[in-house]
Amino acid sequence: MFICFLIQEYPKQETSVNVFRWMVELTHEDSVIAATEKYTKQSFVFVWLMFPEEVIRFHELLYKAGFVKKGYAFFTFDFANYGMVMNVSTSQLFNMTGLLDITIDSLQDRNKYQQFVSQISSSSDVFPLPCKNRAIGIALNEFADAILLMGHCINLTQERNSSKKCDLINLHNQTFQGVVGDVRIDEDGSRMERLVLNNMVSGCYYQVGWFEFGHGEAVTFNLNNSIIWPGNTNVRPSVKPKCGWKNDECYSEMTNVTAIVVSVVLALIGIGICVFIISRIKARRDLGERDWIISANKLYSAPIVEGKAGAITGSTKQWLRKETKGFRGRLWSLVSQDSFKGFGGNAFTKVAVINGQLVAVKPVMKENLVVTSDITKEINKVRRLKHSNVNHLVGACVETGQVCLVWGYCHKGSLENVLQHTGIKLDVIFNVSFISDIVRGMTYLHDSPVGRHGRLKSSNVLVDSNWSCRITDIAMPFFREGEVRIQDEHQIPCFELLWTAPELLYDVALQRRGTKKGDVYAFAIIMQEIILRSRPFSIGPDDNAREIVQRVRKRESPPFRPVVPRSAADENLQDIMYLCWDDVEQFRPSFPIVSEMIKNVRGGLGPATTLVDQMLHMLSKYADNLEELVEERTTQLEMEQKKTEELLCRMLPKSVAMNLKLGNEVVPESFNAVTIYFSDIVGFTSLAAISTPMQLTS
Repeated sequence: MFICFLIQEYPKQETSVNVFRWMVELTHEDSVIAATEKYTKQSFVFVWLMFPEEVIRFHELLYKAGFVKKGYAFFTFDFANYGMVMNVSTSQLFNMTGLLDITIDSLQDRNKYQQFVSQISSSSDVFPLPCKNRAIGIALNEFADAILLMGHCINLTQERNSSKKCDLINLHNQTFQGVVGDVRIDEDGSRMERLVLNNMVSGCYYQVGWFEFGHGEAVTFNLNNSIIWPGNTNVRPSVKPKCGWKNDECYSEMTNVTAIVVSVVLALIGIGICVFIISRIKARRDLGERDWIISANKLYSAPIVEGKAGAITGSTKQWLRKETKGFRGRLWSLVSQDSFKGFGGNAFTKVAVINGQLVAVKPVMKENLVVTSDITKEINKVRRLKHSNVNHLVGACVETGQVCLVWGYCHKGSLENVLQHTGIKLDVIFNVSFISDIVRGMTYLHDSPVGRHGRLKSSNVLVDSNWSCRITDIAMPFFREGEVRIQDEHQIPCFELLWTAPELLYDVALQRRGTKKGDVYAFAIIMQEIILRSRPFSIGPDDNAREIVQRVRKRESPPFRPVVPRSAADENLQDIMYLCWDDVEQFRPSFPIVSEMIKNVRGGLGPATTLVDQMLHMLSKYADNLEELVEERTTQLEMEQKKTEELLCRMLPKSVAMNLKLGNEVVPESFNAVTIYFSDIVGFTSLAAISTPMQLTS
């Protein structure tokens, strides 16, 4: 049997602390657990007065019952000097993390204490003690100090009077040398012990503070380390529940909280109703907004002039005025004279003019289209996209036989055309800039209400006059529903699937809608095109696109992907590409993560890390080359001028030639005597009449 004290705090009462005493018998474990469950609802602080063996047993019992947890505090007395050397399992010691033990500082002078322990152990035969095979705690050195105290009392009594009795009053306000340190007795005859607070953490004891006794009842506690409490936390347990032990200290607070919660709930309901009403009004407005519908009569076909695509010149305007009539049926005739030949031919976009602006026309292979609410919402969502790296959707034509989407026109064509144009020199700065533009555009697109692209490929990435990339031709599954793909001998549908992720090749419906992870895969294939300046999978005219698509669809091990030599680009750039075309879609990074990874690549490219910097650098080099060219041409001009002067001086007197060169008037000169030489070829006129110029000169 042992005693456990429970401590409560009642700030509203005169006494701030209330202590309960609980007699515990470990022989009845069920009753102990039941009582513990009861008392843990009355106190968070427990002080145990028990032997070390019982401390271990009681703590283990409470631990298994789940009462040793965050929010409680357990104190023992003089357990540290016994418990650490008892036969205790490691798991039991670890479970006791957070236990606090208050004991006398018996190690003030460790050397003296160890010497004292050795003497007691060697004298155990003379003084039989039941501690030969156990730890020698504070009891023995306290007992030894008591004997020394008695001797000190006798000595003082003999010195002060002739009485043979030991008067304890003589010990007040006395200090003498004990077994392990100084023994101090205050004016009331109480011993002034130095107490320490030990904390058990992961099976080991750590001293975290000590108590110093001053004059009278003054006690000072010094904390030198943070305390680990039960539950392995450094958050100090509360001495009482928030609303008191009787739940009577926060009635008004609970009322205020309830009022606040009710107000917040009502406000949220009001906001929700407002949002619902606004969304309904917006939805109705979206359904009513059909200004995106473009009549075929408003689209004027425009010729593409070599080297001037996108520029509306005076001759073009004059041609447009002549071609405004009879437009129907001619919209899709606006294709380059060079048809798409295999995979190596050039395919120019169809261009038209609306309101004086060039636009790109994307035909949708369906005969007719019924405008539904889903189509209207879809078109309006795409039209509201406003980003420098996303192409603007102008509108759509929904007339029978003329179904198409009208997009903004970019002067330099698609990224596919730029990469295949051998006359355009692109270095790593341009490549990284193109990739960064695509990432920015796709990041915005994925965060927008549209949510995904679904048709991302190099031909749907346009390059404007500023060499910036713009995403175009977003999937829009409702608008394209029922579209029929053209089947021809060149396997164009299979070629378009080279940008499709393997998981989408199994699901045609999902493929038409597209997914975010599918867009990431398509972006990786575009990166391969940019790095190698080749078609996807480096496909050539003699390669079969269907075989490549089948191998990707089978998900071989390792997955079949384009071969990109390590020397072709920066390793970090290639690592991004490998991550983006991972066969497991969950492992592919999102575009915001790709954007952060691209920043590291840009940081390693030196001072010219942006497209503008690179263009300025190129202009500087061009200016230097131009200066050298001007200097060379100037030297050649000076040599030609010198030759001209020499020839002029041979034909005329030098003085006359110099006056003519300087632009001066040539003054006639008079000579006393001159010689004139006349030369003539006899019969030259008749000879020239019957001879050719070449015969005369020879």
